[in-house]
Amino acid sequence: MLSRGIIEIVLLSAAAGYMDLPVRKLPEIDLNKPNNFDATTCEKFEQNAYFDPKEIVDSLWKIFYYWANGVEISTILFSLPSDKKISNFRTFVETYNPDLSIEWDKAALFMEPRPDVKVLLVSRDRPGSYLAVVKGEKHDKGRDVPNVHATDVRMKTVGRYMGIMNCDDGTAFALARLHDMPDTYHHCKAAAQLLGFNVNTGESYITHVPELRPLDEL
Repeated sequence: MLSRGIIEIVLLSAAAGYMDLPVRKLPEIDLNKPNNFDATTCEKFEQNAYFDPKEIVDSLWKIFYYWANGVEISTILFSLPSDKKISNFRTFVETYNPDLSIEWDKAALFMEPRPDVKVLLVSRDRPGSYLAVVKGEKHDKGRDVPNVHATDVRMKTVGRYMGIMNCDDGTAFALARLHDMPDTYHHCKAAAQLLGFNVNTGESYITHVPELRPLDEL
């Protein structure tokens, strides 16, 4: 969930015909907490990264592992941007934050988690490297002004899993399509590790329950 440099991955109502997975409610991101997430570094994360926007669109995705002060576990849909959507988004951004320097001809992907939050991913010089331009639902300093800002992100896919990392604050997320969601805590860790994340410092959407030892071993 991208707020002041944190990726805004927020609630998107499940599309018709899909059954959402049960999840637990987690605390919202607390910007006052230190950002010592230690997921990895952007330099390491982007090494030999592979990412093709066309391969992730038109599917519902969900976070299964994360490095942040808290996220709302929810479904996310990515889409390729049409010229009309880019034009409308550009008009909005240039109205409320004209100081942002954006190469609009490199717009590659939209993430629209809900009607009042839209993210446009603009390609940079390396595979999976993007400027994420965010039209947020929050208002600036109490005024009735939309929060429009940009942040540096990295994205990559490994097999059926996708990783997103915010290079400005260190937050990171491991995602899978709904039908590919890891269904155990250990599966979540293994899948996140495939993406190159430090799984010893992250959190899973599944609560870890330590295995109980038999009484005769105690």
